[in-house]
Amino acid sequence: MKGKNYQLVVITPVLPLKESGKVEEEIKKALLDEKAKVQKVENWGIKDFAYPIRQLKRGSYWIYHFQSPSFQSEKFGVFLNRKKEIIRYLLLKEES
Repeated sequence: MKGKNYQLVVITPVLPLKESGKVEEEIKKALLDEKAKVQKVENWGIKDFAYPIRQLKRGSYWIYHFQSPSFQSEKFGVFLNRKKEIIRYLLLKEES
């Protein structure tokens, strides 16, 4: 599949391993529903925040590398905004 390369950075609260895996799978499934090919998922671990977010001082960072020919970021953003387990996210398009 030809397409543009993207990176999605997702920050979640520190969750138990089972719940963390569930959130990861839901995000992967949503990407696949958008016709994206997930190339790699990186777990950057738990990091301290520079300032409290939703009264939290730490969170888990995940980086999703994927490729999509016609990714609709607005529609996917709605999905991410509705997930209560996601504190923040950042979607980046990689330069080719």
